[in-house]
Parts: sequence; C-alpha cells; structure tokens
Amino acid sequence: MFAELKWSKVSNQKVDAYRDLINLYFEMVDGGIIAFHCATFDNSKWKHHLYNDGDRDLGLSKNYYQLVLHQFIARYCEQASCFVCLDRRHSTTKIPDLQKILTMVRGKTTGSLLVH
Repeated sequence: MFAELKWSKVSNQKVDAYRDLINLYFEMVDGGIIAFHCATFDNSKWKHHLYNDGDRDLGLSKNYYQLVLHQFIARYCEQASCFVCLDRRHSTTKIPDLQKILTMVRGKTTGSLLVH
C-alpha cells in the first residue's frame, strides 16, 4: 500500500493488508505512539449571525483553531512535535495563516507544530 487508502476499494485480495493496517494503527494508539482526534461540524445549526458576523467560514476557522489548540497543542506539543493534517476546504483563512496563529499561541513549548 503506497497510496491513499479508500475503504470503497477493499477487495478480497487487499482485505488482509487493510486488517494489518488497522491492527497496526490500534497498536500504535494503545502504545501511546500516535493519537487521533477529529471533529464533525454541522454548519447549518450554527448561529453565525450572532457569533461570526454572519461569516460561516470564520465559524469553521474558529472550530479548527479550537480543535488544534486544545486537542493537539495543549496535550502534546510540550512533549513532541505535532503534525496536524486538516482536510482540504475552500476558505478565506489559509492554512499557513492558521499555523502562524497557533504557533504564536503555542508559546514556549518545546515541540514544533506543523499544520498541513
């Protein structure tokens, strides 16, 4: 497996490789080697007119900021470097800008932060 994995492409020939990968993943999580956090946002239920000057994109950027700040930086950046991979999205907030803001907030931790 040398490319992006898609569950819709699992075949009888590849099922053992997918199982091995899943088992490796959970071994690494259980061993404290890697961590996984995610969030889902139902953008239709937010009150953008109250909290984001009516800007849906600003609301999503705030949620990304909170997720990365509290689930990665606060937990791990003092101990190790963090690599955060956000899903692609169309946004007025560019990933390098988000990384710059989070790096400034991170302050005096010893690890590095890379947002991709």
